[in-house]
Amino acid sequence: MKLQILICVFLFALTSCTLSKQSDQHTQNVNGMEFSSLTLPNQLDVLLVSDSRFKKSSAAMAVAVGSLEDPESAQGMAHYLEHMLFLGTKEFPKADEYSTYMETHGGWDNAYTSDEVTNYMFEVDNAAIQGGLERFSRFFVSPLFDATFLEREKNAVNSEFQKNIKQDGWRQDRYINTLAKKNHPYRKFSTGSTKTLKNVSRDDVVKFYNKYYSANNMKLVIMSSLPTNQLKKMATQYFSDVPNLNSTRPTYDDFYFDFKQKNRLHFIKTINDTEEMAILFNVPDETKFWKTKPLSIIAKLIGDEGPGSLLSYLKKQGLALELSASEDFWRTFTIGITLTPKGRKEYQKVLSSVDTYLSLVKKNLYPEYLFNDESALHRIALENLEPSSSGQRAASFAKSLIDFPAKEFLQRNYLISEYSVADFKQFLDWIDLKKAHVLVLSKKEKTKQKEDIFGVEYQQAALEVQPISTKTEIAFSYPPQNKYIPNDFSLIGHKKEKVSPSVSSLKNKGTIYVGTDTELGLAKASVKLIIQGASDQTPKEATLQTLFVMCKEEELREWSYPISEAGAQFQIYVGETPNEIGVSISGYSQRLVDIFRDGLKSESGQQLDVIKIDQKLFEDIKQRLKRDLANLDEAVAASRLGVEAQHVRNNQSVHWKEILSSIDQIKTQDVQKFAQKFFATINVQAVSYGNIDVKKTEGMVQLLFDILKAKESSKEFIAKHKIQYRVIPAGEKYSHPVLGRNNNHAMLTMYNMAPWSIENHALSLVVSQLVSQPYFSELRTNQQLGYVARAGGMHQYGFVGLSTMLQSPKVSSVELQKKSHQFLNDFFSQKIKSLTDEELKPILQALENELLMTPTTLGEREGEFYQAAIKYNGRFSIRKEIAQVVKSMNSEKVKKFIQEHFLQTSPGVLSFYYYGTGSKLDKKSVPGKVFEKPSQAKWDVRNPYAR
Repeated sequence: MKLQILICVFLFALTSCTLSKQSDQHTQNVNGMEFSSLTLPNQLDVLLVSDSRFKKSSAAMAVAVGSLEDPESAQGMAHYLEHMLFLGTKEFPKADEYSTYMETHGGWDNAYTSDEVTNYMFEVDNAAIQGGLERFSRFFVSPLFDATFLEREKNAVNSEFQKNIKQDGWRQDRYINTLAKKNHPYRKFSTGSTKTLKNVSRDDVVKFYNKYYSANNMKLVIMSSLPTNQLKKMATQYFSDVPNLNSTRPTYDDFYFDFKQKNRLHFIKTINDTEEMAILFNVPDETKFWKTKPLSIIAKLIGDEGPGSLLSYLKKQGLALELSASEDFWRTFTIGITLTPKGRKEYQKVLSSVDTYLSLVKKNLYPEYLFNDESALHRIALENLEPSSSGQRAASFAKSLIDFPAKEFLQRNYLISEYSVADFKQFLDWIDLKKAHVLVLSKKEKTKQKEDIFGVEYQQAALEVQPISTKTEIAFSYPPQNKYIPNDFSLIGHKKEKVSPSVSSLKNKGTIYVGTDTELGLAKASVKLIIQGASDQTPKEATLQTLFVMCKEEELREWSYPISEAGAQFQIYVGETPNEIGVSISGYSQRLVDIFRDGLKSESGQQLDVIKIDQKLFEDIKQRLKRDLANLDEAVAASRLGVEAQHVRNNQSVHWKEILSSIDQIKTQDVQKFAQKFFATINVQAVSYGNIDVKKTEGMVQLLFDILKAKESSKEFIAKHKIQYRVIPAGEKYSHPVLGRNNNHAMLTMYNMAPWSIENHALSLVVSQLVSQPYFSELRTNQQLGYVARAGGMHQYGFVGLSTMLQSPKVSSVELQKKSHQFLNDFFSQKIKSLTDEELKPILQALENELLMTPTTLGEREGEFYQAAIKYNGRFSIRKEIAQVVKSMNSEKVKKFIQEHFLQTSPGVLSFYYYGTGSKLDKKSVPGKVFEKPSQAKWDVRNPYAR
């Protein structure tokens, strides 16, 4: 009861508000952020979030209409309209003006269309927020819907559809649409294509816009470092003229399932080699149950991974490897299970086990201690809400405002404030296999039917759940009260401050980099230990490294699950090379050292360098790794090229196909021998950040050596395993063809323009800002080459330059590269003539702001610190050094850089060409020398970031 009283007191404090004399304005304060809500005269609800610590400003507008409102004859209309809004307004008619403004001023923009909401968002420098809001607001007042772009954007929507057509996630989403009752809008195809939008005219788009885009149907969020009164003035100035048409928010029948349907078991053939089960339950809208959040509690119980959980039982039976539970789809609660091959064959046993566990939950219902845990964790999360003003957060808040009043959305969105068995039971009644649809998904399914849009192959059958022995229920138990929930939030030094970074050598043990930072008032920290051990750079060693990490993850899963639920993480991960394994610990500081110690060696006998895993589970892990690697052949074309690019430039990298071919020969004793050999002699690079100091970090490193009884490393040991990168000389052109089974073609080109230095790094950042938006506008919007079109700076492998990527369902990869290179050549040729200091001024200012700003989340700060420590050898001033060069830059320097390193002297070029489904891989047709990973001697190998 004491905890409930504290929650009530906290809620009272949180919901207390001050009433503005000018409007219905409410103010709340959370961790230094001022949340203020108001309603404009046109009935547009606005949430303003002000905090002087915000280094960026952002905004989002959520409109309460989505794909469920698409006309039957124009499926994809809401998504298509979203695209069209970006292509000019009365006040700003140029199609790329809005996005160019955001890019020029250190920001970005995006949007998405979901079932009931279309959400637009942007992020920009604080100084540019007014101009951003002015341009953004016109989307909702005076869009042009320029007829010139009607067919082009239909093609863009279709390219997005083609990008998704061979992705299992999108295919599963589409198949679930087909389960809806005949006249239910959930049956519709949400993203659209040229086929479904064929007959859509400009008048149709305008009619849809005028029907639903009404101020009373929209929610606006603005986040900035500016004071609340200034944000209010901007909101009033730019959004008061959004028309209020008094539109009624669309409503829908929650229950799209036909509960009389007998064939509720669905066998679906996948693109990837996978074996999954998805159990779908149609549930009511949970919005009005915000105080109790019953689906969250149900998900907590079913998705538990600790001892006595459903997953624990399925793993012991050799039936499954992963399990999740959540409300994934519209009005759909999903239990997702990654099956083993045995689990796929014996899927009825899996279903019976789920049914038995649900019976236990319906019998035991909802214990009060679980409410106490969950309410405490939700309260802690809100009290420690980080001061972030990102565009993603603005969009998330705007979406929440669709359902929750702005003045109450924080507590409604974040807190569980009431204990209600009745609400829990009401929703639990819908989590019943008698009402469920079950999808069994694998590449080997035998099917007879095909869905008509994505071509999903499937077969249906009656769903029957076989009874299971009542003894099985004995194997199940509820998770115990979580002992890891923090209650001590004290800060090092007991004050909010940011201490200068420190670098300490531990002689032959390694190096530690410590950034003590309590400035945000968060009692959190993270520690990453990159452990270099004894390993050879061979495919077998790389395979052993990967399997070791996967085995340890499984071994520690039940122990680590309650820790993760309490806001901490203990992870083991694969490093950049076969001789690197990472251990990380993060979360609230109170118990980090204890968790770290237990993760290395527990009272139950587990130890980091010892593998204790069931032989059958080991074989299942091997099969899973094989499937995951083989599925890279099915990966989206652009993503696959990213994987290949990471491999070819690193002198210690082992290709995934080499790992794939080594898996079958590995036995558990091989992994154990690898671990003993690897951890016998080690060197550690430790990076800690947050509410932590040098002494505690040193203690953790020493603890690692003590528990492992590891020997210290020598200089020769460290030198042997140092990563080196191969740099392509100027004027050389290499090609790397890649054959895959995706339906798209793609190219990725890396231009090596100049050796890395602070000045060249700064110049490449400027060039990136100049070219990225025009590249997208010309090749994606005007030439319609494909949905993916990106150009940006490269600062890797010891050189600076540009990286370009295009993906297309129709145009060959070689042709894509030609068009890309032609654009760059024309653009740069023109830019060295026309670029002025005046044009460059906002770009330089935005870059300087970006480089000098201190991130407002601990995670972002830790990321910057880690990069400076590991990539730049502890050069923590590097962003300031680059900013100084940017500040002194002018148009002549930029033009000279482009002239010398792109136009006059051809840069070193490495192009990756992806050949998709139906293509023939012909190395002779690929321009330039075919790149095969050569011996180190043929390349200029550098230590890229030496001072």
